[in-house]
Amino acid sequence: AQRSPDATAAGFDAALEASFGEVARISLHQPGAGSAALAACEAAKAAKEKLLVTCADGNRFTSLVLAQWLLKDYIGSDNALEACDSLRSRYRHTGVKRSAAVDELEQLLADDKLASQLLL
Repeated sequence: AQRSPDATAAGFDAALEASFGEVARISLHQPGAGSAALAACEAAKAAKEKLLVTCADGNRFTSLVLAQWLLKDYIGSDNALEACDSLRSRYRHTGVKRSAAVDELEQLLADDKLASQLLL
């Protein structure tokens, strides 16, 4: 919503859709979220389309989805540390810092979702 023309989540989605096409919202805290994110990545690859992955802060959940995709498509294992390190090492090539937490990636892989958010 911060980059939305009208400061709403719906406005953000509309701006993304106008620029990039179809928008799908996935909450990594919902059951099946990891599978849904992988399915979107696989569908984009199969269609030879670009895929935009973003989250509220532009890093935390984006990095988890990208690290999960690295494991599935490139590394071919469940080595979360290797995926997180690979993602982090791309900075010198892309200029974009990505940092996925190994424990969160392991949880996403094991549970197909992240633990529920706690509101304090």
